[in-house]
Amino acid sequence: MEEHDEECNVTNVINMIDSFIKSGVQNKKCRMYMRNYLRIMMEVSSIFLILSGTKENFEKKEELWNYAKKSDAKLYRSLRYSVLGNSVNIPGKSGRWLSRMGYKVMNKLIGFN
Repeated sequence: MEEHDEECNVTNVINMIDSFIKSGVQNKKCRMYMRNYLRIMMEVSSIFLILSGTKENFEKKEELWNYAKKSDAKLYRSLRYSVLGNSVNIPGKSGRWLSRMGYKVMNKLIGFN
């Protein structure tokens, strides 16, 4: 069940990337809202894929970020180089460990799960 949920979530985020790019929304505030929502979804998807601890889900995370990069370089940079975008993309096992620990600390402080 959980594997299916992760797959659906990744697919939904990819659809959001495509929708954002194709929307052509001219209203600056609306575009900013859409980009911020997409950023949050990318970060949440990434941390859950990291938390799963499986190689397959880590590869899905990489594919998700690569898809964003390939689809729109400017959008990718705004997503990837945000504070949390950086925190879920720290390279290597130690980076994934830091992401997991950061999530656990914030979960204890804020209690979002």
